[in-house]
Amino acid sequence: MKSEPSNAQSKSNDQPDEAGLPLTGRPITSLVEPFLDLDVRKSRSQLIDEAIFKQQVLLIKEKLGSPGDPDFYEKVVTILAEISSEIHRLNAAYITQTRYQEASFEVALPNLPKKQDIDSIEIDMRTDITGGNWWKAEAGGRWAGPENESSLLVPAIGPGRYRLEIRIIDEIESGIIDGTSIIFNHTPLTFDSTSSLLPRTLSTDVEVLETYRFPFWVLKFLIPRLVSPTEHGSKDPRKLSIRVLSVHFTRAV
Repeated sequence: MKSEPSNAQSKSNDQPDEAGLPLTGRPITSLVEPFLDLDVRKSRSQLIDEAIFKQQVLLIKEKLGSPGDPDFYEKVVTILAEISSEIHRLNAAYITQTRYQEASFEVALPNLPKKQDIDSIEIDMRTDITGGNWWKAEAGGRWAGPENESSLLVPAIGPGRYRLEIRIIDEIESGIIDGTSIIFNHTPLTFDSTSSLLPRTLSTDVEVLETYRFPFWVLKFLIPRLVSPTEHGSKDPRKLSIRVLSVHFTRAV
């Protein structure tokens, strides 16, 4: 009785595989896909021109030579490595081109209509504010924390020189106010102080140039350390530094 041929024997090289391509006519990309970390099957028909593909097949066959050559395996590995490296390079170039670019203050902004000048503006820290790293408002202002950098956005009221006054009600430990650096629109400030006692008002002059086009000013507080009231016997678990009551800008005469 004649035995039935096995599946491996009965499957001709000209029969299609699971992807619908003859085994002897499969593109080189389908053969190397298991070795790559990218799926190029869907885009293969769109990205590879048929004439270029046939040309590449001939070039690769010429490069590989006969399967009986002693260095045939090394040639196959080299070609796979070249293909994989090229796909990685294209992928990296695409990611670099489409990566989100963080906004920069160096961008060119259009000339906006001249705003009506306002002589002063005050931010009451007991009310709603726009900024970051502040605890909830209290009767005496807001504590900065729990991180070391607090920010406050102030509506821009036009170019010119201003007197800036920051009213500070309290500090969790002595020396924190003196160790705090304050920056206005990227410029570090040096302050005069009305007193070393509390409450305390820090004051200085600032200047906003005509070229400044953003609709807000940025005030940053770089705080040297934070302390929890629990270290002083309180049950308050927050990390605190300074408590600010108000920030006031007045146009210089």
